[in-house]
Amino acid sequence: MAALVYSIADEIKARLPILEAVQSLIPVERLTFRGSRATGLCPLHSEKTPSFVVYLDQNRFYCFGCHAHGDQITLYAAYKGMTNSEAIRELAEYLGLSRNLSSAGRANAEQEARKREQEKLLENKLEARIGEVTHVLADEMRAMERYLLVIRDAGKDPLQDSLCCDWLRKRDLIEYWLDQLTFGDAEAKIQALLEVLQWLDL
Repeated sequence: MAALVYSIADEIKARLPILEAVQSLIPVERLTFRGSRATGLCPLHSEKTPSFVVYLDQNRFYCFGCHAHGDQITLYAAYKGMTNSEAIRELAEYLGLSRNLSSAGRANAEQEARKREQEKLLENKLEARIGEVTHVLADEMRAMERYLLVIRDAGKDPLQDSLCCDWLRKRDLIEYWLDQLTFGDAEAKIQALLEVLQWLDL
């Protein structure tokens, strides 16, 4: 494994993720999130349709309108109309950093950067697993709703059908899980995920 090379730019990117940059320093209007991406109106040119994409897991951005791309330092420099060196100097001052960090300070910065990367990888894996489970539950809901319609269209009483009765008993639970997986906080999502995996025997 190649040795990590410390730089003030690395320190800035470790302490100021691109999402935080676009939320606090570079105003991106109509910012919406979907998985590991965020989209909004590009802060570098005038537009009415969002074409600015932030890749949260990569700390990168790309605008499909003006084709600007790069990291949070590049974005800040372009937004402020300055060079990357000037942007680094200004962001370092904003974050209270110094170019003359001690060896211990550099080691801590490298460790923090590694920790952030590991945490992001775990978050991405968790979100992917949640997405898979949510898809399975949604498919289960759709299949059973279709079956209920078939039973009703046939003029049968759903309560006399054992499969329908089983479905009606677990529908509320599935709806609860879907709600937690979609709108719950991190702890609620993890708890619901564990319950669903146990229910599915996965």
